[in-house]
Amino acid sequence: MLLVLLFGAPPILSAADKSESDLIEQRRAYLEARAALAAGKTKTYNALIKRLSDYPLLGYLEFEEVSKRLTTIKLKEVQDFLKRNEGSPIAARLRTLYLFNLAEKKYWKSFLSLYVPTDDDELKCHYLQANISSGKLNQVADEIRKTWLVPYEQHAACDPVFEAWIKANRVTAEDVWERIRMSISAGRSSIAQGLKRFLRKSDRELVDVWIKTYENPGATINDPLLKPDTSVVREILRLAIARTARLDVDTAVARWESLQTKYKFDPKAAAQIQREIALQAAYRQHPRALDWLVALNDNDETVAQLSTRLILMKNDWPLLRRIINNLPKDAQEKDQWLYWRGRALSELGKSLDDPSYTGVAFSALDELSARRSFYGFLAADQLSREYGFNHANIEYDEKNLAAIRDLPGIRRAYELLFLDFVNDARKEWLVATARMNSRDLQLAAVLAHHWGWHDRAILTAARGAEFDDLDLRFPMVYTDQVDSVSRRYDIDPSWVYGIMRQESAFMRDARSGAGAMGLMQLMPSTASITARLIKSPLRNNLELYDVDRNIELGSAYLKQMSDQYNGNQVLATAAYNAGPHRVKQWLPTTDQPADIWIELIPYRETREYVKRVLTYATIFDDRLQGSPRRVTSRMPTITSRVP
Repeated sequence: MLLVLLFGAPPILSAADKSESDLIEQRRAYLEARAALAAGKTKTYNALIKRLSDYPLLGYLEFEEVSKRLTTIKLKEVQDFLKRNEGSPIAARLRTLYLFNLAEKKYWKSFLSLYVPTDDDELKCHYLQANISSGKLNQVADEIRKTWLVPYEQHAACDPVFEAWIKANRVTAEDVWERIRMSISAGRSSIAQGLKRFLRKSDRELVDVWIKTYENPGATINDPLLKPDTSVVREILRLAIARTARLDVDTAVARWESLQTKYKFDPKAAAQIQREIALQAAYRQHPRALDWLVALNDNDETVAQLSTRLILMKNDWPLLRRIINNLPKDAQEKDQWLYWRGRALSELGKSLDDPSYTGVAFSALDELSARRSFYGFLAADQLSREYGFNHANIEYDEKNLAAIRDLPGIRRAYELLFLDFVNDARKEWLVATARMNSRDLQLAAVLAHHWGWHDRAILTAARGAEFDDLDLRFPMVYTDQVDSVSRRYDIDPSWVYGIMRQESAFMRDARSGAGAMGLMQLMPSTASITARLIKSPLRNNLELYDVDRNIELGSAYLKQMSDQYNGNQVLATAAYNAGPHRVKQWLPTTDQPADIWIELIPYRETREYVKRVLTYATIFDDRLQGSPRRVTSRMPTITSRVP
């Protein structure tokens, strides 16, 4: 599919570089050379590579060839390769592979000459070992400490490094306690157990209590070892209260009240414990949660978010207004708080029959109503105004665009994309754009858009702080497929687009960590059931990367959710993300306005998902027909009744 899209794109090479026919011939030779190399046809490979001396992807062939003889290649050849392919991911890949080879042979001098800083813990520890073997432990002692001071087990390659560091008496008691603290807080008690060897017997017993407190806080609260009022004991007790609050808020409160009379917690520690209790109470909708949150007198947005949700359950509009007014000024100007402040003032005016609130509410919603956002659209609906889509194409001239296009990494990305080596193309694009300024990122986004590489265009524009080019950020692609399934399933095409844009940003081969696949991010199990229901079974999961198939099954599943919730797009959208079983649990006991119900969705991911899908559907409505539906028309009252 990408190849079809790209045939209409501007050529990557200008006529001055080479003719299109030459480029086509080089692409053919490149693919043949790859096949010859894989098949071991050295003579054919050597003949073909001579025709590719100026082809952007020559380095990829060289990488494959060099990788086959990694254990025998000389350092000089690797250095020459890195120089020729500087700035390409294949250079980093070969460097990493060769460094591991040198480390295995303990060629530390060569290793140090080739090493560059990395996030790879195993390779980093080989680097530290190389320094130790060269008599430079003191020079890297601080780096060893940072590598050791983590709440997880390091790679086995780090063991000799840590042993040398410890043998040199560089580990301190403070380091040991800090790693114990980090490990227990992360639930990794085995690491804390291993660290006990550095401590005296009484402290080892205290570590055992600390570990047990994490696992079962109620079992240790009265342990005799916790009677002394020391900093470590107070920290263990803090953990006990925090862990208890996750299980039973009332018990945590009672224990905290008792402990305050026996131990001298400093004000900061006491405030953290009270905050933890209040937050856990809010998550569990404890009857006193709102009082505890308000008592924190904390003006951060986490507290405000939780307070708002509890306030909306009670329709306590005066308190909501007070909470928002207590936020820092810059936070008050955010869309969410402008909207709820206006909403609170409007409701106050109604309840008090006081028209003066109407003007103040108007003032709060006025500026917001011009913004292209979920809350901006809601505000516009409140004020009966047209939406402010604020579309503006990225301006550029061809000379500047050509300068981006001609960057070596961009040229390589294009060729890889054209030949459908999409993963390698993304890696090249990421490296090529990593250090670009905002303006160059915007030009790169335009280029990707021209190529039909919409997911890169969208993500790169966002990195370049460009949000107003709606042609680029909300492209009208796959229109035939969306139109077809929308008619077949009697479903809103803008809604389908909204789901697709949120789920994958039009990345046809997207795959989530949970295993969701394709444009509309379908789980294989869901797709399989849906396919059987529409009497078109899946042959294999890879079908979900097919554009037509994914849009068909995603739309069919969205239609199922819509039917299950009587066409309510809010509930169906939430169900598409979190599952229909959860949405049923979230339904109110009495009828509830949709904007409040959305704000009360327990899962932050689903809460934001619903807002974005409704926003994107509204934008696609405007792009499809120029007269968008009001976002509130997609948001009927949420009832407790489920078919």
